[in-house]
Amino acid sequence: MNNTNIEVFEDKKFLLHRVKFSVLLSLQIPAIILSLLIFVFFIKHRADLRAPHNKALFILLLVNFIQLSFALPLPLHFYYLGYVNPATPTFCTWWTFFEFTLYVTSEYLMATISVQRHMLIFHGHILR
Repeated sequence: MNNTNIEVFEDKKFLLHRVKFSVLLSLQIPAIILSLLIFVFFIKHRADLRAPHNKALFILLLVNFIQLSFALPLPLHFYYLGYVNPATPTFCTWWTFFEFTLYVTSEYLMATISVQRHMLIFHGHILR
């Protein structure tokens, strides 16, 4: 009877991993395509990129694209297999460091952009 409970738990866990994998993959592909389209826009319209209020936004886009392209496939691989491969302490430490570095950088840039936008909108005379 105990083995049946474990098997049911494993089946639910496997199903949950497959659902997470499907949702993340179905959102990651359009996100990469849209990010590439935004990069193409900035390449074609370099004058928009030279504006001071768009430089930090472009850096945020670049960090989020790196996160989308390199950090998100790691959990996708985990959800697909059901285990971390390679399951070494060094890899897990690197994975954690890599993900949190990108998250903190993204949040710091978002806060900086928010303050910058506030200054440009409400206190534009100070910056001129």
